[in-house]
Amino acid sequence: MRTAALRTLVFALCFASAPSCATPTPAETPKSPVALGPLDSDPTSPVRAAEKRLRDAGLEEEFIGELNRRYIQGKKNWVESATKVLEPNVLGFLYSGDYFSHDTPPGRRAILKYLRDHQLSFREAEKEYHVNAYAIASLLWVETKLGKDLGRHPVPWIFHALVLGAHPNLCTKVLEALPAKYEAAPRKKINSLEAAREKTIERCEAKAVWATEELKALQKLWKEGILNPFRLQGSFAGAFGIPQFIPSSYLTHAVSKYRRRADLHLHSDAILSVGRFLNVSGWTNQSEEAQLRALYAYNRSKDYGLVISRIANALLSAGN
Repeated sequence: MRTAALRTLVFALCFASAPSCATPTPAETPKSPVALGPLDSDPTSPVRAAEKRLRDAGLEEEFIGELNRRYIQGKKNWVESATKVLEPNVLGFLYSGDYFSHDTPPGRRAILKYLRDHQLSFREAEKEYHVNAYAIASLLWVETKLGKDLGRHPVPWIFHALVLGAHPNLCTKVLEALPAKYEAAPRKKINSLEAAREKTIERCEAKAVWATEELKALQKLWKEGILNPFRLQGSFAGAFGIPQFIPSSYLTHAVSKYRRRADLHLHSDAILSVGRFLNVSGWTNQSEEAQLRALYAYNRSKDYGLVISRIANALLSAGN
């Protein structure tokens, strides 16, 4: 029984980077489509593995060292802290966000007041990007309640923790939390715990790949003096500012009419930047289908787009 428990914890699968994880020959039949390596008794191994991944991706030693200095060195509870980041990000596939709860009478009144208070910025966004003001304001309401709920998580740490989470030592901690999270999920999106387990292992790696790219974007912002990423606070998913952009979205879509560098904590820049994002993503005021596609590019949830569209259309109709 003890052997079986240990085998369950270690999973008897190889870590993707291990030399023994060779592609099987046609005669071999792998036991699982996913791979998770043996646990390592060295508590620094996830850190070393993350450093190598980041170096291989082109991140500089100075930036990697700054990540370790701020979030790892001298922090006895960094594994616990990383696990708290990993669980909601990796296990998010178990849940569907209740976006329709954002559509309330007080919410609609707040959006209308926000439109009046920032009418010049909305007028500029409509003129420049051809996205109606009601849609932008409704999106900002759903994202951060118009700037009132920005999140307080250190943004670089979110992505650093996700890179660390590719290591078996940390992915295993997420897997330990999985059974209770799976049972608590009100609507099962995965039909078995075993399937959810395989999905979790896959997502530990996929999230690390994604987070590496976001750290590259943060390094670029840091090196070019655009902003100091180590002062950024945001959501548990690493999004920041009133519109909740991730770093790569800031690089491609953040704009300002009056400043050389957009500040997404300013309403004027947030409004313009959302307008640009939706415009580049194919928004047209004449096609609801195009609008929903653009909103899906912003947040990959159909319900997210539907509730923003519903609020915006209701307010637009009432205004006319």
